[in-house]
Amino acid sequence: MGLCIASLWRLGESADPDLSQPVELELGAVLQGMKRSVLGTSSNSGCLIGAVNLKSSNRTPVVQEFESVELSCIITDSQTSDPRIEWKKIQNGETTYVFFDNKIQGWLVRSQDDVERDGGQERMLCMKTQKQQKTEVAAVEERLEAAEIRAEALSEPVDFLWKFAGLHLEHPGVLVGRAEILGKTSLKIWNVTRTDSALYRCEVVARNDRKEIDEIIIELTVQVKPVTPVCRVPKAVPVGKMATLHCQESEGHPRPHYSWYRNDVPLPTDSRANPRFRNSSFHLNSETGTLVFSAVHKDDSGRYYCIASNDAGSARCEEQEMEVYDLNIGGIIGGVLVVLAVLALITLGICCAYRRGYFINSKQDGER
Repeated sequence: MGLCIASLWRLGESADPDLSQPVELELGAVLQGMKRSVLGTSSNSGCLIGAVNLKSSNRTPVVQEFESVELSCIITDSQTSDPRIEWKKIQNGETTYVFFDNKIQGWLVRSQDDVERDGGQERMLCMKTQKQQKTEVAAVEERLEAAEIRAEALSEPVDFLWKFAGLHLEHPGVLVGRAEILGKTSLKIWNVTRTDSALYRCEVVARNDRKEIDEIIIELTVQVKPVTPVCRVPKAVPVGKMATLHCQESEGHPRPHYSWYRNDVPLPTDSRANPRFRNSSFHLNSETGTLVFSAVHKDDSGRYYCIASNDAGSARCEEQEMEVYDLNIGGIIGGVLVVLAVLALITLGICCAYRRGYFINSKQDGER
C-alpha cells in the first residue's frame, strides 16, 4: 500500500484549501508526517503561540580534507523547551540520517511501495488530493502507534519502527564516530573526507509553537589537494611535426586546472597571445591538461613540467626533456642518389650480360 502523508499543521494553514488539486510529495515530506505521528500532537487546549525559526552563521562552509567543520543551525525563536532535532544528508539523490532519535545515525531511508526512478534520483510521487491525504493520515498514525508499542515491548531498534510503518533503512552512515551535536542543534564533523561533500538539512520540530517545524539547508564543500600528476612528454620530435604533451591528476577536489612550464617559464593557453612565443604554435587546454603543438620548431626544445592546482593546493610532476631536431635533407637526398646509382648499375650489368648472350647460352645448355 502506497503511503502519502501530508503534514497536518500545513493542512491547517489554509482556511479554504483547494481539495481538488493534486500534490506531489518528496520522501522528506512523507517522513515529516511519520515523525509527527511518533512525536504525538499536543492535546492541551488553547492557542499555541510562537513560531520556531532557524538561522545559520554559514550556509556554505568550505573545509579541506581531514579537518573538522561545524554546520551551524541555530534556533532564533521557539516556545518549546525540548524541540525535536534531526539532521539529514542529501547526496546523489539519496537521503541519509545523520542525527536522529538523539544519536548519530546515518541510514539511507527508502519507501517500500511508492519509490520510482526519476532522472537518476529516487523520490516518492503521490498524486492525491489533500482530502485523500488527510484520510490516510489517521490510518498511518495507527500503524505507527502499533509499531511504537511493539518496538518498545520487544526492545527493538528504531529501524524496526520504520520498517513496520512501511519504510526501511539501509546503509549504516559513515559519520558514526565522527560527528556530534554542538550546543543544541549544530552539527560538528571531524576528519572530513571528500565523500562528506553534500547538502545537510537541519530540521527542528517544536510541538508547542504555532509553526511547529522549520528547516535549514547547509551546503558543505570538502576540498582535496591534488596529488602528483602523471605527465607524458615525447623525447624527440622532428621539426614541423605535431607533438602532444599530457598531464592528468585524479584525486583533487574540486577538479584541478593545469598549467605547463618550459624551462621554468609558464606557457600561455595560446602561443599567438604572447609575442614571446611567436615562433611556436601550441594550444593548452587547462581543463584536460593537454598541450598540443601543431608544428614544433627548434625553439620548442626544452624541459617541460606540469602543475595541477585547485583551491586546496597544487602539485607538479617531474620535468622531462623534449628535443626538436632538424631533418638532414642533404643526407636523405644523398642516400636516395646512392640507392638510385646502385639500381642503375645493376640494371646496366643485366643488360650487358644479356647482349653478350650469357642468358641465351645458359638456356641452350639447359635444353641439351
